Amino acid sequence: MKVSISNSAVNEFRKLEPKLTRDIKTQALRAGWSKDAVKSLKVKVLSDDIVVTYSASDAEIIENLEYGTRTTAPRAVFRTFNSKHSGEIVDAVERWAMGTLAEREG
Repeated sequence: MKVSISNSAVNEFRKLEPKLTRDIKTQALRAGWSKDAVKSLKVKVLSDDIVVTYSASDAEIIENLEYGTRTTAPRAVFRTFNSKHSGEIVDAVERWAMGTLAEREG
């Protein structure tokens, strides 16, 4: 049996998108981001990365919130998101690996 590692893994990780999207939106609201800035945030699984996306029209506002400006302190969400969710992502990798091994054995 031939298994496409990348497609199989990406499909498994995509199951995390809804929860991670909810989590990042909650984290952004707790950091003091406005509801308008938060509404377009989405976590996406690509073939080689997990990224946070947002609409181009919100880019300046979101980047100013994340990194701050000359007059406002940053309210970082993206930069802390990975460390807060790395265990969950590692768990997904382990589930995928174990499931793939079980399929090959069976």
